[in-house]
Amino acid sequence: MSIPAEYIPKIAQMFTQYGIRNITMDYIAREIGISKKTLYTWAESKEDLLAKIIDYILKTADNNECEGNIAVDHNEFENAIEAILYVMDNLARITQNINPIFMLELNKYYPHLAIKLDDFRYRHIRKNIMQNIVRGKKEGLYRAEINEEIISYFYLGWVTQFSNENMQTVFNNKYSNQQILKELYLFHLNALLSDKGREYLNNKLTQNTYENE
Repeated sequence: MSIPAEYIPKIAQMFTQYGIRNITMDYIAREIGISKKTLYTWAESKEDLLAKIIDYILKTADNNECEGNIAVDHNEFENAIEAILYVMDNLARITQNINPIFMLELNKYYPHLAIKLDDFRYRHIRKNIMQNIVRGKKEGLYRAEINEEIISYFYLGWVTQFSNENMQTVFNNKYSNQQILKELYLFHLNALLSDKGREYLNNKLTQNTYENE
């Protein structure tokens, strides 16, 4: 029996906010208001339940309903820079609600499930980053000499490192995940920009600064 759709987001939130080891089947059943017996008709074990949640996360991301990566329809945006800025804001918002311990525990205790996430990153993030770079080059916003295959590979490595490590502890909790991600994205974006693109980005960031005052 599959998990009723209305319960999946809440269960996923429990795992991502509190970590995997801290969440028990008893706790999940109590929080969503069902018996543990019913919960075990949905999943044979906590690992089985977690696997179903990972499948939900990947399916949701694949459908572009709740993106934490670059896999978005770039044609919805005015240009390649707007698409990247959207991703930066969206990822920061989503990451705010994810405890870094979730990925650490997933890699340590359930590596086969972590591999599924890594495979998704490779297929979707790299593909879409390449598409974004190609578009930006055509628009004259990115440097024409950039090799999108090489850059997308390095970009994927940055994202994977961020996801698989507690980056806040790397900096002794001096910076939030949002601050770290912003620096990562701006570093990546500025490395791509042509003079035209840099002027566009500076105007965009200045405009946002005034709007937020």
